[in-house]
Amino acid sequence: MTEKTNEALAKADRLESGLTKLDSCAEQVAELKKVLAVQEVILKEKNDKADELIQVVEKETKGVSIEKENAATEEKKVAVTADEVAKIKEVCRIELEKAEPALQAAYAALNTLNKANLTELKTFTSPSPEVVCVVSAVYILWEGTRVGKIPKDRSWKAAKVRMSIKPLGHAHEF
Repeated sequence: MTEKTNEALAKADRLESGLTKLDSCAEQVAELKKVLAVQEVILKEKNDKADELIQVVEKETKGVSIEKENAATEEKKVAVTADEVAKIKEVCRIELEKAEPALQAAYAALNTLNKANLTELKTFTSPSPEVVCVVSAVYILWEGTRVGKIPKDRSWKAAKVRMSIKPLGHAHEF
């Protein structure tokens, strides 16, 4: 009977020790549940923010894709325009090469004029349309190279005023 009592006491101590451990584990589980509840709230907030960020990224990705497509379209248009500009440039270069001798001849012809010729020209009250056209052209060329823009008033009167402003050493200084 003593042996059975000792065995029963040992089992009771073991049972009591197990119950103490179970209580301790229950307390730890309760604390962990509290921590888990707080972490679940934080995790939910972070998941919500991540979802919002994913939506923003998706929206931005769509926008970037659209912009990329637009840029590709514009790049094609620019390439076409560049080709057209290159062709126009070549045509202009050819036309300039053709016009260059005439321009040089015009400058040479202007250099044959002297002050007496210009004085006689200024005395005309109403010259022929051809003379007005030539003088206007010279006036446009002179003003265009001097101030960088075409004069608005290209009349005979304006040309005469310009010829009277400054004594001309050379005809090409119109």
